[in-house]
Amino acid sequence: MARCSVLVLDLDGTLLRSDKTVSAASTAVLTQLQRQGVVLVIATARPRRAVWPLLPAALLGDWVVLYNGSQIWHRGRLVQEWTLAPAALQRVIGAARAACPAAPVGCEHRDRLYVTRHFSRHWPAKADQKVGVAALPTAGVLKVVIDLVDPQLEARLREALPADCRMVTTDGGTLAQIMPAGTSKAEAVRAIVGRLGRRMDDVICFGDDLNDADLLAACAHPVAMANASAEIRRLAAHQAPGNDEDGVARYLTTYYGL
Repeated sequence: MARCSVLVLDLDGTLLRSDKTVSAASTAVLTQLQRQGVVLVIATARPRRAVWPLLPAALLGDWVVLYNGSQIWHRGRLVQEWTLAPAALQRVIGAARAACPAAPVGCEHRDRLYVTRHFSRHWPAKADQKVGVAALPTAGVLKVVIDLVDPQLEARLREALPADCRMVTTDGGTLAQIMPAGTSKAEAVRAIVGRLGRRMDDVICFGDDLNDADLLAACAHPVAMANASAEIRRLAAHQAPGNDEDGVARYLTTYYGL
């Protein structure tokens, strides 16, 4: 049976171990597959500044999808991006501040996070965060993040969400991520395989959280990590060992017969 020739990997909770590193074993398996012609796509919610310094250079040689699909990079070059409309952005920010003024709100703009206050329980390093309501950009925002400090905040945000936005919750339901409607990891991967002259039935993908759900539903061979959320495990047809057990590498070794 032919094996998938496009491999899509989430980072946090999937390829990355809990200490946010990639093991030597995982790097070796992935570089071997690349030498054999498998196209590697990294698909993450992270921004560029939190991916390039983190991964071995060998794993950045093909495609990278950032911000849950709002940006596509190829070999270090920005290929395409989608941003939130200014009116939609203001509505989202206004709804969050009205529903829960204490909730930190952040905007990803030009590879920097602008926040109303620090996201201390999500990203303790303050160096990448420019603080203050007045600092929030009004255009060119790739993603809005909101700390769901109030249990009712998610429902209120969904009620107020503009039609040209989409929202996913991650990190155990503690973080809302809002992107332009029509963007997702799945849509970004569809764009990539289209450029390659291939189809989604030639894609194997790995994920662990709700922002991976659309991708798992769209690809031919969806694999959930053992540490994935219950919903993701139900959605995927296959399961790999956990991210701290080199689950991706172990699964791929068997799948490709390495």
